[in-house]
Amino acid sequence: MFKSIGIITEKRKNFFKNRITKDNSVKDAMEEFLNIFFIKEKKLFKNKITVVISGNNLIISAPNKIVANEMAMRIGELTMIFKKKNLLFDRVIIK
Repeated sequence: MFKSIGIITEKRKNFFKNRITKDNSVKDAMEEFLNIFFIKEKKLFKNKITVVISGNNLIISAPNKIVANEMAMRIGELTMIFKKKNLLFDRVIIK
């Protein structure tokens, strides 16, 4: 009985460790994307862009429609950055 509790605890620790690593990788990828394509405007809305991982979906909230449209136009480049970092998502939603 105690052995199975130890195994469950280890699995839980590994799950949270992997989740934190994935969150940090996504933040790094978004930072790289903003540095490449939004150099001038980055300071204006860097803190206003939120990224949420829901299941295997990535939800990006932009501060306004203009920024969301610009990001949507460059979704291919964003996907390539994620592929370089081995981050695969079923969907990337920009709203």
